[in-house]
Amino acid sequence: MKYRKLVASDLEVSEISLGSWLTYGVGVARENAVACVDRAFELGINFIDTANVYGRGAAETFLGEVLASRPRSSYMLATKVFFPMSATDSGLSRAQIAKQIDASLKRLRVDHVDLYQCHRYDSGTPIEETMQALSKVVRDGKARYIGFSEWSPQQVEGAGAVAGTERFVSSREGDFPDRLVAAGAGRAVGQVRARRGRPARAPAMRPWASSSSPGSPLPSWAPCRS
Repeated sequence: MKYRKLVASDLEVSEISLGSWLTYGVGVARENAVACVDRAFELGINFIDTANVYGRGAAETFLGEVLASRPRSSYMLATKVFFPMSATDSGLSRAQIAKQIDASLKRLRVDHVDLYQCHRYDSGTPIEETMQALSKVVRDGKARYIGFSEWSPQQVEGAGAVAGTERFVSSREGDFPDRLVAAGAGRAVGQVRARRGRPARAPAMRPWASSSSPGSPLPSWAPCRS
């Protein structure tokens, strides 16, 4: 396994991460899910990615259980916030970020995550409020760094212009279920998006978030083989 450092951070992560969308806690039998996590560690994967909305907390709960016996220093844990967790809980307001990070940490059974990511942009909340809330999460020791998923260059620039707040260290590009994209290769992601007629966003974002992590680079139906 090869590893890369997320630029502007001290996080050294495996080039391949273990995701948990539509799988752990909902779509995969527990014994198979446990075997998959064990195999990932055997192969040297140390980057675990999840989100509060995956299974409405089920994925985080599963990972909290299965990772509990492993040293916290043996893996880098990333989760996300934005999508509805209930009829009244969604978005990136100050109150929601404070509430959702605590709920995620409880389900994950840890006192901090290594990377806390905005799953989408919240146009209903002032960017100043969002960035200040994320920065407080970092200052309180509940996350080491912050990142974002599926933001436009203008949205990222707006976040970077908020004085006195933390800066993003990662960007998560969109899903590419029909192709392979090298993890962390921002330029490749931009080129793939451009070929499909979608904005080549990753290069434009480099001044604000230096490392890119493409989402779902493997087909969703790809089997796990040992």
